[in-house]
Amino acid sequence: MRAPAVQRKNRGLRVSVTDSSPAPIGGWNARDPVARMKPTDARWLENFWPGTSEVSLRKGAKNHVTGIGAVVKSLMGYTSPTTAKLFGATATGIYDVTTAGTAGAAVVTVGSGDFSHLLFTVLGGTYLLAVNGVDPLQMYNGTAWSTITDTTTPSITGIATSSFSFVGLFKRRLWFIEKNSMSAWYLPVNSLGGAATEFPLGQLFTRGGHLVALTSWTIDGGNGQDDYLVLVTSEGEAAVYQGTDPTSATDFSLVGIYFLAEPIGKKCFIKFGGDVLLISRGGLLPLSKALADSGVNRSTAISDKISTIFSGSALSYGDLYGWQGQLLPSEDLLLVNVPTQEGFSAKQLVMNTKTKAWALFSGWNAFCWEPWQQGLYFGGNGVVAQAMTGANDFGNNIVGVAKGAFDYFGSSLNKHFKLFRPVLRTSADISIDIGLDVDFSDIDRSGSISVTSPLNYYWDIDKWDTALWVADETTRKEWYTAFGEVGFCAALRLRIAAKDVTVGWSSTDFLYQKGGVV
Repeated sequence: MRAPAVQRKNRGLRVSVTDSSPAPIGGWNARDPVARMKPTDARWLENFWPGTSEVSLRKGAKNHVTGIGAVVKSLMGYTSPTTAKLFGATATGIYDVTTAGTAGAAVVTVGSGDFSHLLFTVLGGTYLLAVNGVDPLQMYNGTAWSTITDTTTPSITGIATSSFSFVGLFKRRLWFIEKNSMSAWYLPVNSLGGAATEFPLGQLFTRGGHLVALTSWTIDGGNGQDDYLVLVTSEGEAAVYQGTDPTSATDFSLVGIYFLAEPIGKKCFIKFGGDVLLISRGGLLPLSKALADSGVNRSTAISDKISTIFSGSALSYGDLYGWQGQLLPSEDLLLVNVPTQEGFSAKQLVMNTKTKAWALFSGWNAFCWEPWQQGLYFGGNGVVAQAMTGANDFGNNIVGVAKGAFDYFGSSLNKHFKLFRPVLRTSADISIDIGLDVDFSDIDRSGSISVTSPLNYYWDIDKWDTALWVADETTRKEWYTAFGEVGFCAALRLRIAAKDVTVGWSSTDFLYQKGGVV
């Protein structure tokens, strides 16, 4: 009698599974071990903005004023109840760059464009004050520029105003730093002029150097006695004072001397909510945390997640002119400008102020920044440009490059990756290069990788402007072949070029077969 055939399972058959990783809304992570990064982090994030729900191609930039003929080293905005003006300073002159177009002649001749400036409102008007340590103090009153010396009206006596390299405001008093010295100077309350009084600090500091900058620091967001005066030296020592009247030993007192880290440039302070950030060689340090530590603690830096990038940039470019921080609250944007070749090229380290996620911006060769009339402007080589506007860079593509964190998809088993697809939202045609890296490999982000797509175009073969997706406001979910990639973990790499197109990346799906442990 025959027995029924035994049904045997096909042990060689492997079932493909799908999994998904979010877009790297956690931003650029240049700190953690590559095997320990969160799936929401990015190994690289350039010209992509990490939002709260997706990563999007950043906004663009456009020329505002051209034909200046030299590097714009300072931008200075003036806003009164009746007048709004924007000025750009080069090494030889101050230009009115309020109206878009071609620059006219300089409105003021100067010997340096490295200005520290301040808007100061007193009874009688609003004034823009600017000092550079070379020229006498420059003042704009809403109509015309003039100088303040010991013989003008108003006048400042006691020291030549050409010695002032920095101007600040504390408790309704103008404060100045004397260039290459350990002395600050202050004027009477609510005054544009008068007898300047020296405030020597050399006896307090032990590391030498000179005063660089000062700022008003509000600890709890209030006024009165919670406002502190902070003065920082080139060697990273900070003196903190509390009080109102520096002429009174009982009213104005030293809170303490602190070692932070060497500041980078004199535009090193950024007002950040109720705190102040210091751009330093130790990172972007909040005073509220930095002054609470007994020494330099880089983990307290708001830039901690990109600490290696920040410190490397400071080491390579820290002596170049152009370091500056800027906030644009309407975009939740905090920006630190990093010059990479003085007068020619720069990059920006940027942070989402809501999520504290970081990214890199490139393509904007900026050497000074100024928020003005609800916009953000920067000075470049011969131009003043507006940033974070439109969807192209000076009429050209915006090129975004990203690489997500390596994802194990819940297990350390080997995996045979078959397909992957980024979920992208686009408003029109874009050019795209895409690929998959496994087991911590890093393929050159600049190209030389063949990829396939539903349109069957290839990197380094097809051109950006001829290899296009069809135009439509839609979510793109095309699958791409992984070309037999095998590994324990995988990360998507993505390069997009787009002009006048909005692009959002929300997630990436993966199709793979599970294998063994080897």
